[in-house]
Amino acid sequence: MTQLNLFTSEDIPPWLPPQAKEARSHVFWAQIVAFIEIPVSVFLTVLLLYYYFKYSAPSYILINPNSGTLAGAFFAFAMYFVAVVVVSVLEVVFIRVHISNQIDSGKFVAAEERAVLWGVLSILFGLIPGIMLVASAVSLRDLNKHATSVREMPQEVQKEQQPQKQPEPAPAVPPPNSPPPRQQQFSVPAASKQHPDMVKCKKCNASYPAFMHSCPNCNEPKN
Repeated sequence: MTQLNLFTSEDIPPWLPPQAKEARSHVFWAQIVAFIEIPVSVFLTVLLLYYYFKYSAPSYILINPNSGTLAGAFFAFAMYFVAVVVVSVLEVVFIRVHISNQIDSGKFVAAEERAVLWGVLSILFGLIPGIMLVASAVSLRDLNKHATSVREMPQEVQKEQQPQKQPEPAPAVPPPNSPPPRQQQFSVPAASKQHPDMVKCKKCNASYPAFMHSCPNCNEPKN
């Protein structure tokens, strides 16, 4: 039966983590149980419809006034098992494509989401396959949480190990009314080196030849 394309293969990829293998096993048995529920539900539907037509017959209504209520209950249960047949057929057809193949390809988040959807639907109409699919979704959720924590851990460690940058000091702002910065010292021409007499500026303390009338550094007059 598992050789059909509709059913999940029993061969589990060896690279799958343990949680994924467990989830895939739940999916496999959910699909098998859903397949078994199809003929069982068909049989129960036929049986319930038989009793529905039997108790809704005018002869039974005349004999037992409650036969109409029983006929309605039989019909309601028959319609429920018709829904079980429909959901079970859909599970057999789509579980492999929606869940098993997603697990085999490593798409665990998508497999978890679809396992939850099919599980809730199957719990309402079939019960046992739904419980197995929900168990599969729980295993996949644990796997996804673990994978997320592993991906985030290196980033947190890297942030902790990264040295914090010290704030760069702001450039010094000269106080107001401060004298302008000293300019480059005036280079004495070669001709002036013949005059040994030097004077010092009273303003900027720069030395310059005595034959000059003002300081070449700050233009302060000599006298």
